[in-house]
Amino acid sequence: MSHLHYIEDLLELKGVNVINIDNNSISTDIYIELPRKNHECPDCGTHTDKVHDYRLQKVKDLPIYTKLTYLYYRKRRYICHECNKRFYEDNSFLARYQHKTSRLNLFILDKLKNLVSMSFISKEYHVSIPTVSRILDTLSNGKPKYLPEVLSIDEFKGDFGEGKYQCIITDLKNKKVLDITTTRTEAYLNGYFRQYPKDVRDSVKFVVIDMWRPYYSIMKQLFPKAIIIIDKFHFVRQVTWALENTRKRVQKNLDKNTRVYFKRSRKLLNKSKKDIHINNRWRVDRMLDISPDLKKAHQLKEYFYYVLEAKNSKEASRRLDLWIRMAKESNLNEFKSAIRAFNNWREPILNSFDHPHTNGFTEGYNNKIKVLKRVSFGLQNFTRARNRILHLD
Repeated sequence: MSHLHYIEDLLELKGVNVINIDNNSISTDIYIELPRKNHECPDCGTHTDKVHDYRLQKVKDLPIYTKLTYLYYRKRRYICHECNKRFYEDNSFLARYQHKTSRLNLFILDKLKNLVSMSFISKEYHVSIPTVSRILDTLSNGKPKYLPEVLSIDEFKGDFGEGKYQCIITDLKNKKVLDITTTRTEAYLNGYFRQYPKDVRDSVKFVVIDMWRPYYSIMKQLFPKAIIIIDKFHFVRQVTWALENTRKRVQKNLDKNTRVYFKRSRKLLNKSKKDIHINNRWRVDRMLDISPDLKKAHQLKEYFYYVLEAKNSKEASRRLDLWIRMAKESNLNEFKSAIRAFNNWREPILNSFDHPHTNGFTEGYNNKIKVLKRVSFGLQNFTRARNRILHLD
C-alpha cells in the first residue's frame, strides 16, 4: 500500500483518492479526486460516465496539527448523451455551494456546545467569526411541541430580546432545556403558554417556580391541575437574608477589629450549627455573646433548619407556625419580610415538602448562561443567543 493510501485512511474521506500533498509553511494542501463512475442524469434519469470537463475547487478542511488544511478537489462535470445536461459528480464531503467540508461545519457545531466564544472557535478552525455565526444559524430550534410532567421556569439577566430579563423553561424530570423566551413579562408568558391546548397544559403535574407573583398567577390560571412548588433555595434565603441583615446592623456599632472579625466569619453564622467543626464553634459563640439580637436571629435560623427536616407538609406546617410565632416574638425588624413571605406563599412552600422537586438544574443552567455571556463579552442577537443556549451540553 502506498503512502497516499495511508493518507486517504487518515483523512477519513470515503472513496476519495489522494493525488498529491503539498506541506508548506502556511498550510497543508491535499489534492484529491473521486473515482470516475456512472451517474444518473438529474433531468432525464439516463446513466452516463462521459466527462464534460474538470474544475479545481479549493475547499477548507479541518486543521491538521492546528495548521490550515485545504483540499484541492478536482471535480468532474458529466454530460448526458441523451439530453445534453451537464452536472457535477456526487460527493459525500462537500455540500452544494460550500467552500468548507461538511465535517468542518459539524466540528464547529459540536464546538459550539462548549462554553467558549465564537472568536475562540474561529481561531481554532481558521474561519471568520461571521462564518461561525452562519453555521450556528443553521440550527433550527422551534417552540417545544410538548410540555413536561415537571415544568420549571426561572428568569435570568440576558440583556437580549425585548428586555433585560429572559426566561428559561426546563423539563426537570429529564434534565432538559425546552425554551428561552424573549422577555419575562406577565402578558408575554400568558400568551406563550396559552398557545398550548388545554389537554397539553393539563398533562403538567408539577410546576417549580421562585417567589415572583406573576409566575404564580399564570401557573395557577393556566395549569389548574398542576401542583405549584416554590423552590427551597428561594424561601430558605429569606431566613439567611434576615440573619445577614441583623449581623450587618449589629456590626455597625462595633469597633473596627470586631467588625472585620464579624464580616470574615459570616459564613459560620449561616451554617447549621451541627455542620460547624467543633474547633470553630467557639467563634460562633463569641459573636453571639456580643449581641442579644444576633443570638435571637441565629436561633431563628437554627430552628428554621429544623423546619426543613420535616418529612411531609403536615409536619412542616406545624413547625413553620411555631417558627413564625418565634420570629414575631423576637421583635427583629429584619425578619418581618420573611414572615410576610411565608404567610403569602404558604401553600406552594409546603408543597415542596411532599414533592421534592427543585430548580437546581435550572439554576445550574443559568450559571452556564452567565459564563457564556462572560466569555462572549455579551450576547446581543436574541435568535443566535437562544440557539446557542439550547445547543449547549
